[in-house]
Amino acid sequence: MPDPQILTQSSILHQREDNQQKKLKTPRRAEDDEGWRIDLRLFGHPPCTIVMVRLARRGKMNKIVPCLWLQERAQEAVSFWLQAFENGHERMRNYYPDDRHLPRGTVMTVDFSLWDCELLALNGDAKMPFSPAQFLRVDCSSRERLERLWAALSEGGSELMALDSYPFSDCFGWLADPFGLNWQLRLADRDEIAPGMMFCDALYGRGNEAIAAWGNALAPCEREEAILNPDGTLQQSRFLLCGQPFLLQENDHSHDFVLSSAFSLCVWCDSQNEIDRLWRILGEGGQEIACGWLRDAFGQCWQILPRELPMLLDGRQQHKAYQVMQALYPMKKIDLQQLHDAWLNA
Repeated sequence: MPDPQILTQSSILHQREDNQQKKLKTPRRAEDDEGWRIDLRLFGHPPCTIVMVRLARRGKMNKIVPCLWLQERAQEAVSFWLQAFENGHERMRNYYPDDRHLPRGTVMTVDFSLWDCELLALNGDAKMPFSPAQFLRVDCSSRERLERLWAALSEGGSELMALDSYPFSDCFGWLADPFGLNWQLRLADRDEIAPGMMFCDALYGRGNEAIAAWGNALAPCEREEAILNPDGTLQQSRFLLCGQPFLLQENDHSHDFVLSSAFSLCVWCDSQNEIDRLWRILGEGGQEIACGWLRDAFGQCWQILPRELPMLLDGRQQHKAYQVMQALYPMKKIDLQQLHDAWLNA
């Protein structure tokens, strides 16, 4: 069997030469027992074309993936993070098919994982700094591993809270790495990486409201831990969205940071109906941006994207990726049919 690691690859297994490409309606999907995704697309008359998309074999694919915006430093940052963590690896890359943002052929996104946490690094053309209001929290069951990670991530970065003992933890530290991404490290009874948000200033006291809103959109939502401040707000809450762990903290001190677009949450959708529903629920009281991006009522940015978008933008079919990107630019909410049509008609 071909190696399914790192890059997404489309391979045509069978196609009748005289098939005429017609508009793609709803693709039929199946997955074999090894996690390979197969799309069955009808090109005119039977037999159909079978397009097998090679995806990294990683068990159940994450539904929600933190997307980290880095100004022309995505590859450098991913290399730094992979070096710091054990068992991390790069899954796949996509490249810019045009010159609108960065030169054509420049890396656009890098999909990678640290432990069991899947992440996406986006190579942006503009500076968009990270904020301490958004972070990745690393729980370590080993003090030795915790200290090693702290040393690796803090090199060239800055400490917000020294790695030390605190009333709420025997060993905890908070840092910003050389790329500005914030990390909270803690000695715990598990090994886990989870995205987290801190609500302060105008958002203070809205933590429960936010978790309820996100849970309504991304069920099932399960609250696993909650430590309350004296006024009843959330000192810290650990909750699951679609089975994935997230953290929310509230702090009543005055801070000069807010949620940043550099730390967005990408939701991979399986249908236009799902895109429509999430766009409506998460966008209520917020702001529509562009290319599937929106900002919710709390200031958190989301990307509501079709799961097959990485395949549609696969740079090895450059003319197709180019046409898909041109179709994508004018969109706010994604129109999946238009993207399919652009790919098929290129």
